Amino acid sequence: MFAAATSHPPESDGPIEMLDHPDGFRDMLPDNCDVFFAHADLTETNIMVSGQPGSYRVSGIIDWEQSGWYPMYWEFCKMTGSLLWEEEDWPSKVADAPTKEVDFVVSEYRMWRNGWTE
Repeated sequence: MFAAATSHPPESDGPIEMLDHPDGFRDMLPDNCDVFFAHADLTETNIMVSGQPGSYRVSGIIDWEQSGWYPMYWEFCKMTGSLLWEEEDWPSKVADAPTKEVDFVVSEYRMWRNGWTE
């Protein structure tokens, strides 16, 4: 998953360049969780809604280019990565939150990916 987000070939087994402690992060991601087919880019802009106020319904989900078979925590992690602060509660209504370890790894990766440093 890190390789895909950093344009590394998916078959790469080595450390991801410029990512601090890639092996330590990898060790913190569980290998024993269920795997599901996930959209992997489920944001409000990709959910089509129709109806009138008080009776809205989901009429479609678009933009499936990142979809695939992912660990159960991945949809939640991807949803929270693109949220604005005032929207941060809605992913928990759609997907199960990851463990604290997975949340830490994904948060650290996002900080690195966005060029944030302490």
